[in-house]
Amino acid sequence: MPRFRIVEVHPMSGWWGAAWVEDDPDGDAFAKVSRGICDAYSSALAVAGPQHTVSSLRIFIDTKARLVPAGSDARQTVVLSPSFTDRVSEGFEQAAVHVGAGFASLELDEQRRIVLDAVHAATRGMAQCRGLEMAAFEHARTAVLEAGSVFTWTSDWKSSPGRRWRARCSFRSTADGFGRLIVEVSTPDGSVSGTSSVQIAWTTMESYQRAAKTLRWTGADRLHVVPSIDFLGYDTGVFAVDVDQPSAGGLQLRWVQTPEVPSPPQRRSGAPAPQTENVARGDRRPSKAGEPLPAVALLLPDAATREIRAIGGGPTDYVPHEYWKTLHALFQQLNNTDWQDWWAAADLPTLEVSWFAAVEKERLLVRRSRNKVTARIERTGKSLRSTDHAQAARDDFAGLMTAVQRRMGLSTPPVLR
Repeated sequence: MPRFRIVEVHPMSGWWGAAWVEDDPDGDAFAKVSRGICDAYSSALAVAGPQHTVSSLRIFIDTKARLVPAGSDARQTVVLSPSFTDRVSEGFEQAAVHVGAGFASLELDEQRRIVLDAVHAATRGMAQCRGLEMAAFEHARTAVLEAGSVFTWTSDWKSSPGRRWRARCSFRSTADGFGRLIVEVSTPDGSVSGTSSVQIAWTTMESYQRAAKTLRWTGADRLHVVPSIDFLGYDTGVFAVDVDQPSAGGLQLRWVQTPEVPSPPQRRSGAPAPQTENVARGDRRPSKAGEPLPAVALLLPDAATREIRAIGGGPTDYVPHEYWKTLHALFQQLNNTDWQDWWAAADLPTLEVSWFAAVEKERLLVRRSRNKVTARIERTGKSLRSTDHAQAARDDFAGLMTAVQRRMGLSTPPVLR
């Protein structure tokens, strides 16, 4: 059984100077501030996390309060954890957070406090529902506080040709979501040292480790590193420095090549990234006067709740547009009261409905497990070429719901609109 060791707020990344969470400045700020806190929390869990069926918890930002009801005070941050009562089948636990209004305008220390409280509440709710011991999560929370809610990571030393110098990468998290890298160079005994200018790194602990692997000496006094490599392997270019030891003593690291900022590859201008710590604009935010903020609230899911989840489907490459658009419109009807009332009579809490087109054989799949029912339309794109695509979608959907009715002993499904 794996060890539970990772807690992440999603989204975990985005582009420089852009929102990670659209149309939600508070959720966007929350996601960015969470990066260092989640990495520090996860690093502590990696040492002593409890055994569990999965190794990670993903906390999704619920901008429109679809899963998490807003608190009575609009400024309150509310966490639902776990999001669902059924046992894990996706490979990770899920929680959701609705970020309180005004979060983006709070002082950074207050933001960090709220994020840590929310992350810890999410793990606490999951542990309570799944029967996990809390000791490791309490230890992780303490570790984050002791680190000042900042995650730092330093690579091993690499020696230069001739072993005159040694170099390593030192990373830290910042409140804009992106890491910062400095290259440290010293003599083998550490008696003389120097550091490079600050470079923009990607957003996660794993990306720091990817970047550190690129550190190499290209000469006796010159080294290269790629500061930012995203999860798809895109990088922002090389940062190159020359090492010089003036007669006055300490080392000087002079940059000779600089990378760009982490923008989409097609939008990069070729201009170098800023060379000063001014890039950390997200590190300071104005305070907001007013009454004390309410504490982060934790909600636990109701095991008696019945719910239909429309997951969607794909791939759409070889499926007629009219087919999958019609199918998704039908899936939206599952949120209506008549469909939810129909499912309320089931003896399992959750019905998950989806479609899948990368199959060799067509079928309407209805599978009952311990805590939910999976219903899936499996279609080949080839079979849809000579049909009325919209009608085929309606027929498939109606057939799937009839199959669910028979499998679960329910009444006749509601009429399609």
